[in-house]
Amino acid sequence: MILKRAGYLRSKRGAEGGYMLAKPPKKISLAEIVRLMDGALAPVESVSKYFYDKTPISKNKQLIKTFKDIRDFIANKMEKTTFADLIKK
Repeated sequence: MILKRAGYLRSKRGAEGGYMLAKPPKKISLAEIVRLMDGALAPVESVSKYFYDKTPISKNKQLIKTFKDIRDFIANKMEKTTFADLIKK
């Protein structure tokens, strides 16, 4: 299990067992988990900070700027959202 290997979950065997968070919910951001499970937060690879790959969009400066703005909005929102926030909602 990816989340267990990455240190986000721990398991306990037996009738009372199961999976539990290995860190407090306020210490786990939504961005961390999405990147771990799905990869880039950016809408296209040519604006990704961590998973960059050149695409045909790279030639259009206005598209790049727009997609970077989208990336930054998404990343900012997900970085600031913790699992504790999700539990409250």
